[in-house]
Amino acid sequence: MAQKIIASTNATINPDRRPLIYYPIDNDDCESVSFYENNGCVIRTITLNGKPHLFALVPAETQKQADRINREFGIL
Repeated sequence: MAQKIIASTNATINPDRRPLIYYPIDNDDCESVSFYENNGCVIRTITLNGKPHLFALVPAETQKQADRINREFGIL
């Protein structure tokens, strides 16, 4: 007989957290990096398929907007 495992997750919802848009940046594009940093955006290196990529994390107005734009960048 299979045993049912019920996992309980306690998540805190932060009302100040806004959805993020992940803008890809070329690794040698210093102008874009300084532009995003000067405008208060965070630059992160995210590893995808074993390769590091730079992304600017830009706050979006709504989750729907962030999902739509992130999906468009995902097609590229």
